[in-house]
Amino acid sequence: MASMARRYTAAIRRETKLFAAWPIGTNVSLGDIGFLSRRGKMFERRTKLSDFNISYAQRVATNQTSIDVTLARGFKMHFQAAGEAPLPGSMLTLADVGVSLAFSKRSSVVVRARCTETAIDNIHELEAAVLVTSAEPDSRWHRDFVVVTSIYESQGTSVFLSRGRKTMVDLTAGAGVEIPFHLADASIGLSAVAGSDKFISALAESGFVPFFSTHHLIGHAEGAPRLSLYGKAA
Repeated sequence: MASMARRYTAAIRRETKLFAAWPIGTNVSLGDIGFLSRRGKMFERRTKLSDFNISYAQRVATNQTSIDVTLARGFKMHFQAAGEAPLPGSMLTLADVGVSLAFSKRSSVVVRARCTETAIDNIHELEAAVLVTSAEPDSRWHRDFVVVTSIYESQGTSVFLSRGRKTMVDLTAGAGVEIPFHLADASIGLSAVAGSDKFISALAESGFVPFFSTHHLIGHAEGAPRLSLYGKAA
């Protein structure tokens, strides 16, 4: 599972420039402070801005963000309407409305998400406050701290992780749902057919934060530290 976690978080980082919360469903909040691991860039929460008496305003995006990631060799989706014959090997029945997802032998990461971004509104003001706090003689601010400066709350997120075995995952939707449907749609009642759920880490789930971005202090060597988006070129 550790290798799959690294593959998932690294894939999200590489494809979207965001970080992925792991385990999926872990609570990540705006203003959280912690460390990022070197492998996979997984976040370890330690404290939060309010513990340093740093306050901030926030803004909420008016539009949803769609995040689609497919790192899977031979990945296929086959949608099935009620009355259609299932694919060979599928556990869907003739009466089901659903979809069959086929994975090849290599480890795979497939993500379909719809999210709403909430971000710290004024990074310039945050930078000034963090610089003052970090420079205090008895400061508890660690130079490797990162601050969660934006979060992406799920309106519907599905994550499929395959650990190297050729398999088919079958999902059913509610009666009357039209095909094709979106795998992140939380309103259509997606569920995994028995025996198909071990590769699913989230299935059209909402109300949690699967993705986020961070800022950190850089420029210590030059004697002029500043707050920068993590991963942005200096």
